[in-house]
Amino acid sequence: MVRLPTLRRQAEIDLRHECEILRQINHPCLLKFYGYGTDDEGSGYIVTELLAGGGLDTIVQSQDDLPWRTRISFALQIANGMEHLHGIPIIHRDLKAANVLIDGTRTRAAVGDFGTGHRLRPFVPSMAILAFTGTAVPMPLTAVVGEPHRTQPSVTAMFKDQRMMTKATGTLMWM
Repeated sequence: MVRLPTLRRQAEIDLRHECEILRQINHPCLLKFYGYGTDDEGSGYIVTELLAGGGLDTIVQSQDDLPWRTRISFALQIANGMEHLHGIPIIHRDLKAANVLIDGTRTRAAVGDFGTGHRLRPFVPSMAILAFTGTAVPMPLTAVVGEPHRTQPSVTAMFKDQRMMTKATGTLMWM
């Protein structure tokens, strides 16, 4: 067995991690994933759809006059993509203009770059704290993770064995 240098092994782990995230998503406002592979030198690559308009950061920096209707459309598409992602539940952890790709007609925006994404593990709530009283009470699972948009008391759930994400991740200026 050939041992890869540490950086190369980490790059392979990162590539596989991003591909795992990409495999789990399918939404028009999130970048489409087709596959991945390695070239002749053993470097990995990811194959995604091509959005010929480039990154939203480039469009904003070019000082092209984007109509307000287009700006609002992009914002709504980004929000829809993030809502879908959070419903899986995956968090992106590096949402910024450079990670939003625009199609050639400037009508479609799709969130990409899931290298820092994180899939949240299933959890079993042990109790919840009622936000308005601060009282800790046993809480059934459906009251915490029930159907979205249901009228429920405002709660902050406390979970057993939920791994904390304390590593600094993302782009500082966008946080």
